[in-house]
Amino acid sequence: MNRTTAHDDMKRNGLNIHWKNGIRSWFDLDGITIEVWGSSWSGREEIRVDGQLVSRLRSLRRSSRHEFTHGGHDYAVEFSCLALGSGTFRITLYRDGIEVDSDVGSAMGPGLLDADGKVIWRRAWKKMLPIFLISGLAGGVFGYTLASILP
Repeated sequence: MNRTTAHDDMKRNGLNIHWKNGIRSWFDLDGITIEVWGSSWSGREEIRVDGQLVSRLRSLRRSSRHEFTHGGHDYAVEFSCLALGSGTFRITLYRDGIEVDSDVGSAMGPGLLDADGKVIWRRAWKKMLPIFLISGLAGGVFGYTLASILP
């Protein structure tokens, strides 16, 4: 699978969350780039250092931890789901047991959360409406098809 590396990606700032492409973040530290990726669908998580895979696991929990050693330092990366409703995630990087950086982001996107991280529904419904309409239509088609097949 050809996945874009950290150096090729134009959106390398902060935490990128996309329902299809997953969660992706980058940390530049000690002259290396640590790329963090998590799947939105399968629970698979990968950590790469300068494009080389150093840790991979599959987790369906609200938090997980990856540990690896590189260049004489012990690193750890933690994935945390802070709020399922708003899709708020935090990725934290530790070097030698000390937190050195973290990124926080939401699947709701900028401008849809207040300062406390709660959803501003008067703005968010416009983003959610197409999802509900498509889901309702798909459910209606499925139900109609099933009802016409069964006696």
